[in-house]
This record gives sequence, structure tokens and C-alpha cells, in this order.
Amino acid sequence: MKMHIVVCDDEASAVKLIKERLCIILDPLIQYTCYEFTDPRHVIKMAKHTPIDLLLIDIEMPDIIGFDVVKEVRIYNDQLLVLFITNMDMYVYESFKLQPFRFIRKSHINELNEALVSAVSIIKNNMEIFNVPINPVTHKEVKIHDIVYFESLHNNVKIVLNGDSYVFRSTLKLIEEQLEDKRFVRIHSGFLVNLKYIYLIRGSMVEISFNDNIISLPLSRNRRNRLISEYKRSLR
Repeated sequence: MKMHIVVCDDEASAVKLIKERLCIILDPLIQYTCYEFTDPRHVIKMAKHTPIDLLLIDIEMPDIIGFDVVKEVRIYNDQLLVLFITNMDMYVYESFKLQPFRFIRKSHINELNEALVSAVSIIKNNMEIFNVPINPVTHKEVKIHDIVYFESLHNNVKIVLNGDSYVFRSTLKLIEEQLEDKRFVRIHSGFLVNLKYIYLIRGSMVEISFNDNIISLPLSRNRRNRLISEYKRSLR
């Protein structure tokens, strides 16, 4: 799957420099399309019809600042990764409100190399697909990061997504093996959950947050320590 990467700065020379570095670093790693803009309003227009995976953007620009562009683009893609690239150190703390992946000063542009490699690794993980067998001849592709949890239903498994659910023939043991190292943890003989959606671990229950709802799932006593360990590791 091809990534969509956007570089935006009101100075054309800055866009050119960032694009050149980006190509050197990413060409050997992934397939991608890079879009270059000097008008940040065009980034917002693009986001309405083309999902942006990675946005490298300046902060202080005419008409609209980078912070407001990020807010608008995230309406259409809440998985967006943002690299702020600016000379304005004074914005670093304010930028934290938008949880950027990196804040890079133009005077330290060499930091871009590591940031790009790390960002691509995260985006690749977000783009990974799980095939749900709807029936013997039809499969539905879902993004792994959209899977909230799996529930065992006798000889079937229910997959709950961030917005939908399906039941198909399989076992949690088989799915657990398929999703090894994908941040899923077995919390109970009947549940396999995505660590990303855990809101709270309370006693013998795990609270899961998705679609503006919080639901409680059972937590086995003998699985509690491993869950806490894996959850802490996922936050690093």
C-alpha cells in the first residue's frame, strides 16, 4: 500500500530541501507519493479526498498557521502523524497539545532522518491488514489498528471494530498466533484485546474505550500481571 506524504512550508526553498532529504531516506524503504505545498489551505483541501499519512509542516505561515492545518486534517484522518519543522522554538510547548510525532528545528534538520524512519515504521504498522472470512469465498480486509477486540463464541469468533463487528469461524488461539507482536493481549479465555483501546484496568475488569463508549470486559486473575506489563510497554 502506497503512503501519502505531504510537505508544506510557505517558503518554496524549504519545501524543496525537505523533499530532497525525504527522497534520499525513504526511496529505499517504501512506496509513497509526496505532495508539495506552499499554501497550507491546499493541504486541507487534499485531506478531504486523499488520506494523508504523514504531514511535515511549518508552523508560522500566512493566512493559516500549521496548528490549525493539523486540526483540520485530523478531522479526516485521526491516525495522521505530524512532524513540525520550524525555526520558532517558542511553539514547542504549544505544539504538544496536538501530539506531534516530532518537533524539528530547521537549524537541526539532520534530526529529520531518524524521525522519518521511525514515522514510516509506525505508519506501516497502522496500515497492516487482517482478513476476516465473511463466508467460505468472501474475505473483508480490515486495518489491524481498527480492531478493538476479539470474543470467543463457542466455535466462532466475534471481531469488534472501531465502528462495526463480524462473526466468523475460528479460534482465539489461532488469531492470537496470527497477531503476535501486534499489541494484542489475551485478558481472559474468551477475550483478546488491542492494547490501544484500553482505557482502564480496574480489579477484575478491563475498560475499553472506542466510538465515545466505554465497555467493561472480564480480566482473569492469572492474566493480570502480563496485561499490566504489556500495557506499560506499549506506552513507551
